[in-house]
Amino acid sequence: MASALQIDRADSVAIVTSSVETGEEIVATETGCKVVATEPIRAGHKVALVKLDTGDMVYKYGIPIGRMTSAIEAGGWISTHNLEDITEELCGTYCREFRDGTKTIKDMPEAEYSPRTINAFPRRNGTFGIRNYIMVIPTSPDCNSLAEEISDRTGCAWFVCDRTRLEDGALSDYTRNAMIFTGRNPNLYAVLVLGDAADTVGEEIARLIAEAEKPVTYMGVTGAEAANIVVEGTAIIEAFQGEAAGLVREPVPMDGFGLSVHCSGSDWTTALYGNSSVGAAADIVVKHGGNVYMTEWMEWSGSQHIMAEKCATRELGLELLDTVDSVRDVVLRETGLPVEHMNPAQANKDAGLTTLAEKSIGTIKKIGSTQIKGLLEYCEQPSGKGVWLPKHDSVWPPTTAIYGSLSGAHMSVLNTGIGFLYFELPHMLCIRTTGNTETFNNEAFKLDFNAGIVAEGKSIAETGEILFEYLMRIAEGDDDPKTEKDKIRAFNMYYYIENEFGRSIDRNRMLPAGVMEYQENCRKLTDLVK
Repeated sequence: MASALQIDRADSVAIVTSSVETGEEIVATETGCKVVATEPIRAGHKVALVKLDTGDMVYKYGIPIGRMTSAIEAGGWISTHNLEDITEELCGTYCREFRDGTKTIKDMPEAEYSPRTINAFPRRNGTFGIRNYIMVIPTSPDCNSLAEEISDRTGCAWFVCDRTRLEDGALSDYTRNAMIFTGRNPNLYAVLVLGDAADTVGEEIARLIAEAEKPVTYMGVTGAEAANIVVEGTAIIEAFQGEAAGLVREPVPMDGFGLSVHCSGSDWTTALYGNSSVGAAADIVVKHGGNVYMTEWMEWSGSQHIMAEKCATRELGLELLDTVDSVRDVVLRETGLPVEHMNPAQANKDAGLTTLAEKSIGTIKKIGSTQIKGLLEYCEQPSGKGVWLPKHDSVWPPTTAIYGSLSGAHMSVLNTGIGFLYFELPHMLCIRTTGNTETFNNEAFKLDFNAGIVAEGKSIAETGEILFEYLMRIAEGDDDPKTEKDKIRAFNMYYYIENEFGRSIDRNRMLPAGVMEYQENCRKLTDLVK
């Protein structure tokens, strides 16, 4: 007898946990409902628990995820061949219900606060870092080669000043702010800023970074001084490294600790085990005074009503709905197709996720049960502990890490199902988790934590606690994620946040077969734009 997971008693489908053959009996472990498979069904895919007619809504998580395009008997397989994605229709309904007051925010008590200390490096401005990274920030493309050579000599990180992103030959405000708030991130102990000696841009950026009360040195560059700049810059970085090596971790209050959460390469385990465990750990982070960041606006279509109901105020909920709508409008305008045309990707569908509404419910589990405190503008800092949503979107996994880091995050967690390698930043600790034990055991994916232990009997709460303690071991320097040792040192942020709408993009290239080429592709693009 095969097992299946019926998530909600109202669900008309369950997820088979192993592949079944025609005639095999399936039992939903939570409810005891039994059906006989009328056809082969792959692991992670949906089995009908009742007879469904053409036009019937299919329920999973207790909400509709799509509409049947043909009739099916109980025990039948439900996937792209017979389930229509009606996310656009559901979005319209959900938004109307919230706006007209049929649905409103939930009465959620303030998250419990339980003080905790973390062994970290106190900063002069009252924050703390969990590592002492050092970065060179060139504020002109002409300084990129100098920054790269200093990085090669010292092993420090460097910010790629993308020459293709200049506006009338100057830094855009977007890039300028990225440099400033990257430099201010608490994980960076010190920064060397290189700028064109003929203008004041680099000097001004250095001054604004220094407002975070960290060591910052500015060097104005002229063409004739290039060789000397490398020598002098190397000496400055090595001096910073010597200072950082002498710093000692101290117990400090965990208040202000920042965790970015993201998922990609999702399969059926992502929502049930992986994201749910990340969400449980996120709740603990907030309980101890920390902040959690998530920015996957394109993924939230179909579950934005749940997000809106978790907001601290009705006005915030309305702003969230408007932002989801605006992202959908951008995709439609730029591609001529709705979001659900590209999401879920075919690889997600092959792994059991048929519609965007179905995938979306799993996506939002990463922020746990904590109230959403606010939406953050670009580089805006949070005003207190809780869940925060930076108002920027991209399909790339590191985007949440980047926008979180610009708002002060220390660490980022990516959860995957089918295996995903595309995730590392030179100035942030990046941890990869999965809910799929088979995926975790594939050493090529370099995954750090297996939430698949839920399938072996651990509860979500227990797994979340285990994950939280693992994150704290990494934060306190007792462990490192598997990518930390060999990750590239160039921070080419536009490689991650490039707006792909309107371009010919195969999202499946972002999944296992394609992401193996990540480091090489990043190096090629860095060489192109530097």
